Amino acid sequence: VIETRLSGFLVHAAVLGTLSFVSRLRAVPIAVVHGVFLYLGQKVMSGNQFLQRLRALAVPLPTNLDTETESERSILVLGRKPVAMFTGLQLACLCTLWALKLQPALGMIFPAAIGILMFIRAQLLPRLFSRRELSVIDTPIWSIRAPTVSKRDIV
Repeated sequence: VIETRLSGFLVHAAVLGTLSFVSRLRAVPIAVVHGVFLYLGQKVMSGNQFLQRLRALAVPLPTNLDTETESERSILVLGRKPVAMFTGLQLACLCTLWALKLQPALGMIFPAAIGILMFIRAQLLPRLFSRRELSVIDTPIWSIRAPTVSKRDIV
């Protein structure tokens, strides 16, 4: 997927276009709307490594490396302990952020908490896990960058 200004414009134009259908949209049952959002949420979660690791830690694994997900392979390669420790740390960070979100008085701290997450990933995790373990369990920081686009890719 290549993000361009045109695609963003078209998405916003489509949202604006729905204003002309407001009377018809009111006739759509709320259960249908909830079903659409449930489907979209399930699709977004299907590639989430954190959720895949939680699932893989909860079920028995096959004994061969021809497993379905990367998370299952990481458990077979490293063992459950480092994967469970990494996932537990991620879960603790998520719960902390959720608790901050629920407290309106602590809303000002939220951006600093995001900065602390970056510190945890860059400084703390390399001290708790070996480079090999991090390369198997997590996406490397340097691999998360904007995709390069060649002239052939532009339509």
